[in-house]
Amino acid sequence: MLQPSAYLQRLIARWFVGENFPGCPSLKVGLSLANPYAISVEPKDRGYVRQDLDLGVTFGSTSIYTSNSNSIQFGPAQDTQLAAAGFLTIFDQDDNILFHGPLRDKFSDGSFTFEPGEITLRIDGAFGHSLGPAIFAWLKGQAPMPSAPSGLSIEVQGALHPITLEGPVAGDGCLFLRLKDDVQLDAMSGEAVDVAIIDPEGRTLYTGEFATPLQGATVTVSAETFRLMIH
Repeated sequence: MLQPSAYLQRLIARWFVGENFPGCPSLKVGLSLANPYAISVEPKDRGYVRQDLDLGVTFGSTSIYTSNSNSIQFGPAQDTQLAAAGFLTIFDQDDNILFHGPLRDKFSDGSFTFEPGEITLRIDGAFGHSLGPAIFAWLKGQAPMPSAPSGLSIEVQGALHPITLEGPVAGDGCLFLRLKDDVQLDAMSGEAVDVAIIDPEGRTLYTGEFATPLQGATVTVSAETFRLMIH
């Protein structure tokens, strides 16, 4: 299962604060000897080259997935580094890493071979069913990424409150966005746990939960403690 890279996390985070994505990428898939969260260490074998990657349908009811629609083979190689590869890496045309993940043991007869559907990419379900498919449509070259939202609101118990996000800030294998200012909420009807980020068109861009349930007649969401995690 391949996860978004540091580069793609930053594109997503910057999109939330008003910066548009670049144009649709052209995809290649390669092997790495080390975890390529930010830097890929590719084999030096003769016979190893990055391979074209075509992606199929988008699917999933919680997290969003897609997988390769073409057969992919690395090798046969004439040296020994290929067999030591432990990770897969997806690159764009400018060598930016978009996705990466551990490689299952598929080395045989000097080659790695992947049939359609064996390389799966995942986008976390927190991004909802509008943003997640839009990212995959951009990745596949089907459509440019929608323009960055002109404004955002936080939704709690059905009530919308305008917010401004800032960042990103680096975390442990992820990025965070923070509130620029505290947000005053309406009185809670019981405890509030669920929270969503909504764009001006009413689309849900992100869903999550408060670490501590909110309750009471006067409730403040603190800019000091609110974190929107991009991973």
